[in-house]
Amino acid sequence: MRRPVRTVLVAAATAVGLCLTGCAQSPSNAAVIDGRVITEASVTTAADALTNVAASLGIQQLTASQARSYVIAWLLRGALADKVSQASGVTITDAAITQAAQQDQDPTTATLLADPGLHDAMVGQMRLTMLAQKVPQEVISRTIKDTTVTLSPRYGQWVPESQMTVGTGFGLSAPLLSAAGS
Repeated sequence: MRRPVRTVLVAAATAVGLCLTGCAQSPSNAAVIDGRVITEASVTTAADALTNVAASLGIQQLTASQARSYVIAWLLRGALADKVSQASGVTITDAAITQAAQQDQDPTTATLLADPGLHDAMVGQMRLTMLAQKVPQEVISRTIKDTTVTLSPRYGQWVPESQMTVGTGFGLSAPLLSAAGS
């Protein structure tokens, strides 16, 4: 009698463990894009920086969950920008990104880009936005559709058709081709 109970308990524990690890395959992964890992540590660093910069500029008071939602969307954009660049052959240089931030009528963009904790997230966000102005939408859509995105359940769900993250946890739905500050 003990053996079947033990087997059921082991199976139940395994199922619970798989559910708790979510789709990211590791609790330290926020997302995986075609094998490229976005770590929870990078999300935390950038989210903390975003919260501090937003507070110092008096823009908007962000909760930790809102900051994490913005950051994961921006980091996803960066990884997707790399894929779109590869697919289209169009490159957006760091110099072009810096120039665009300096020319932006909203100085917030340059401030966010200049922050060391936010730099990588902002570069990716801006790169995809700039690519969207140079690459045909069908190339972007096909590339995004063909990209495997595994998002930690705490950030919701990746929906390639709408180029958005939606759902639970930190829950701020974020369109992937919106402006830097959205």
